[in-house]
Formats: sequence, C-alpha cells, structure tokens
Amino acid sequence: MKNNSQKFIKFLHNDMKIPKNRKISNNDSLIDDLGFDSLDRMDIVYFIESTTNKELKEDIIEKINTVKDVVDYLDKCDKRE
Repeated sequence: MKNNSQKFIKFLHNDMKIPKNRKISNNDSLIDDLGFDSLDRMDIVYFIESTTNKELKEDIIEKINTVKDVVDYLDKCDKRE
C-alpha cells in the first residue's frame, strides 16, 4: 500500500494537473510553489476528507499550506485508527 506522501503526490499529478516531470517536495507551498488558488485548495480539502472519511474543520484547513502539512495530517489520521 502506498504511503500518504505517494498518494498525495499522485493526486497532485493526476487530478490537479501538476506535470509529471515537476518534482514535488514536502516543503512546496500549495499556493506559492504549486500555484493553487482557493478553489484548488478546496479540491485538496475534498481529497483529504475522502481519504480520511473525516470532515475538516476550518481551523485545520487554515493550517494546511504545504505538501508536508497535508501528508502530516493524513499520517496523524492514520495513527488514530
């Protein structure tokens, strides 16, 4: 089974149309480095919610700014299960 980092990077390449030759780093900012806008961020929130089967609260959404933030949140949810 793929780890959360691989799952999220696959989502970015396939669903968010980041070119496959674009190396994605954990430190990449969703807005500054990957160029996402607020609608794109909502797609990412939906990805997180569908992956974890949990609704994200606004305070959590505000803290998700980098690839690492997403992966860390997914990892945290995995540990709770």
